[in-house]
Amino acid sequence: MSIQKFNGENQLLLGFDDVQFLQEIVRRYPEAKMLAGPAEASPEGNQELKDTGIAYQVFDETTPVHQTAIEADRTFLGLLLVKAALNEDRSKFPKLSDANWQGLVDLTNNVVTKGLTPNNIV
Repeated sequence: MSIQKFNGENQLLLGFDDVQFLQEIVRRYPEAKMLAGPAEASPEGNQELKDTGIAYQVFDETTPVHQTAIEADRTFLGLLLVKAALNEDRSKFPKLSDANWQGLVDLTNNVVTKGLTPNNIV
């Protein structure tokens, strides 16, 4: 299983529930708080966070979340996808085909073990 590639603190991080996982990322990388600020979305997309936006759950009262902070949710979704791939937990992404899911898991494992190179993103 992919999670075994990590040791100590990082392995524990992958075992957190989704909100705790993201809160820990923000704690480790405080610059992520910039995502809570206003953002300009493409005109054809949703320009505001839904009331259920994960950013509202991740950031605490010391970091107010702007209603247009959609980049926070987009970034958090990407991080949760990587977490799911490393844990080989498809439950949060059931609409992905078997082939797409396996491709994501393989790509994620390659990036973790070998780093991001042109050879492992093809």
